Amino acid sequence: FGPAGAASLSPSDIQALAFPAETKTHLTRRDGIVVISDEPSLDAAQLADHLQSVAQRVQATFPTLSLPPRPIVMIVFAREEDYRDFPRKLGRMQNADAARPTSGGYTIHGVATSYFQPEFGSLRPVFTHEYVHALLAAAARLQNRGDWFQEGAATYFQVQFHPQDNLSDIVARGVADRRLHLPLKSLCDGRRIPMNRYWQAMTVVGALAEDDDYRERTPALLEAFAAAGSSDLSPHLESVLHTDWESLERRWKEHCQTDYAR
Repeated sequence: FGPAGAASLSPSDIQALAFPAETKTHLTRRDGIVVISDEPSLDAAQLADHLQSVAQRVQATFPTLSLPPRPIVMIVFAREEDYRDFPRKLGRMQNADAARPTSGGYTIHGVATSYFQPEFGSLRPVFTHEYVHALLAAAARLQNRGDWFQEGAATYFQVQFHPQDNLSDIVARGVADRRLHLPLKSLCDGRRIPMNRYWQAMTVVGALAEDDDYRERTPALLEAFAAAGSSDLSPHLESVLHTDWESLERRWKEHCQTDYAR
């Protein structure tokens, strides 16, 4: 699903769709962000402030991105069941089919959704992950298809705010063992990637964002993705990044070995 479907809905419209009228909910606004929840234990102000920091980090990494005129909506449901039912509600309103999510977070029509778990508190890592999906869908005009760029970027920013202790080990093993990573041409073809390759997508996004040569070409790459409606990297490898698969693969591995050294 892309961002366009919910573009005509205000945060109040989305709130009314997500929750029955009798449900006590709170709507917390920050510049470019609205957090909606029916969970009394959620510190929505803390979450909204955090998501503002995430947005600033995304914009610092990809400076040509600008926040869309409509705010990004993040819904945190108190009940997991309500979270899993919401995509179908929104899909029916848009006359579109919507799958029932099986993961801990889901972004549909540019609306980021998840549910509250007390052990994670108000800054559950998946909230950051889904917010980045929604932000990229709107600001970069990149639909979230579970592809390498969306999942890689969401994971890249997630681990900056929520460090993962064993990440260096995961990357080191993944790069060293051919069975644990995909050829970049396969990974970056614009199609959905499996969750066990999110680490790899994250490191490719990191290489593009941090390598001096690639970083200055990334804005043009994002524009090319948006124009094509796909993050398939093959058509833009030479024309935009001025590289080939062999060189990209080599520099990706160097990035992993340098930035994720144990």
